[in-house]
Amino acid sequence: MNTTMNVSREDIIWSLKDYFFGVPYVWACWLGWSDANNESDDFSDIDMYFSVWDENIESFFPEVVATLTKLWRLDYISEIITEGNQTGQLYHIAGTSDNLLIEIWCIPQSHGMMFEEWHPAFKPKILFDKENIIQFKPFQEAELQKQTERLLIKQKDLVAWYGRRNVYIRRNNYIEATNYYIKFTFMPLVEVLRIKYTPRLLGWWRIHISRHFPQDIVVQLEQLMQFQSVQDIEKNMKIAQEWFWSVVKEIGQY
Repeated sequence: MNTTMNVSREDIIWSLKDYFFGVPYVWACWLGWSDANNESDDFSDIDMYFSVWDENIESFFPEVVATLTKLWRLDYISEIITEGNQTGQLYHIAGTSDNLLIEIWCIPQSHGMMFEEWHPAFKPKILFDKENIIQFKPFQEAELQKQTERLLIKQKDLVAWYGRRNVYIRRNNYIEATNYYIKFTFMPLVEVLRIKYTPRLLGWWRIHISRHFPQDIVVQLEQLMQFQSVQDIEKNMKIAQEWFWSVVKEIGQY
């Protein structure tokens, strides 16, 4: 075991990649998110994905642990996580930055892997693919149009009905008013701004909006997230709702 703590993300990635390339039941390996977009920095974690033969999924994660602990000491191992067709586990190497969390995700080989070639987040940085199971499909404009129409109807309903109710402001319930404002006014505003500025990233909410939106829009949104009283919330709610309906009018083609 290497007891030195000068461990880089590249050391971790390539150690796992090299080991599992030689494991017969592992078909492919790729990186996602910041590494896939060449945007990783000192605050980025590692998102690493493996396509694994279905019957070996249960034994895969103990093998990940064994591979890592041969090289370094782990001070954190999460419970197994299941999200849809993905199974994951998180790890951290003792002495490394708290930000350098290792997220390992396993996808059954029978599921295959189909990526949208245009997508900035869910694209892979392929480390190996033994049987060319990673495939890409083109952008589906018609499907996006339908999703946008459904999303816009939902957000308009939220703001038109729930967003106008300010019962918690009248009761001077700061916590409840805060939650209500964010859920029923601020987040619908973010979603219609996504339709305007990043129409292919529906449902991303606040993720990376500081990168995705024009800087003046980011500044205005930051101002709407600054409040210290229910009176501040009431003022911001009015501004956000006016802005929301203004953007809806701009994107009225939906």
